[in-house]
Amino acid sequence: PDRLGDMPSAIWWAAAMLAKIGGDEIAPATTLGRIIAAITVMLGIGCFALPVAILGRGFYEEIRRRDFVVTFAMVARVPLFSHLEAGSIADLVSLLRARTVPGGTTIIRQGDRGDAMYFIASGAVEVASASGKVRLGEGDFFGEMALLSQEPRSATVTAVGATDLLILDAEDFLRLVDRLPDVGTRVRAVAQGRMDATMHA
Repeated sequence: PDRLGDMPSAIWWAAAMLAKIGGDEIAPATTLGRIIAAITVMLGIGCFALPVAILGRGFYEEIRRRDFVVTFAMVARVPLFSHLEAGSIADLVSLLRARTVPGGTTIIRQGDRGDAMYFIASGAVEVASASGKVRLGEGDFFGEMALLSQEPRSATVTAVGATDLLILDAEDFLRLVDRLPDVGTRVRAVAQGRMDATMHA
């Protein structure tokens, strides 16, 4: 009470502690000095905050251009996962990696070893296999056949335009199939259909 007996004194103490212009160190002694010091501190913080904000925004845009963050809503929009409970989707968020590729990028190449499967969050890809060319769009997935058959990739997949992908590594895919049999059944059904189409081409 003897040091912070009124509201202005308490506000000054809080500002001084935050800005390190008071406390046990040298501090303005008069009311006018304190007001000038407070204004100076605010202006100083603004001078630092403005360029930091500009640089931070620049870094964010660059990171966003190269990559993006996997979110709950993004995973829930994938048709394969839309029926799952919230807890299962939350687990998937921690398993999936995000990647943004520009148009013309070869995502997987025929004959390569299968190490992941991919979900299209936005954009489109073209799948070139023995059965011809197929375009896949948002919500579709690819790359699962090599993981299920343990054989080399049977197609080459290229991004049609800028495409956001969710990537599930092979080990996580196998754990997911074991933990969520329904998802595994649906993935196998799609893979079998694609395999049949390739064989009849």
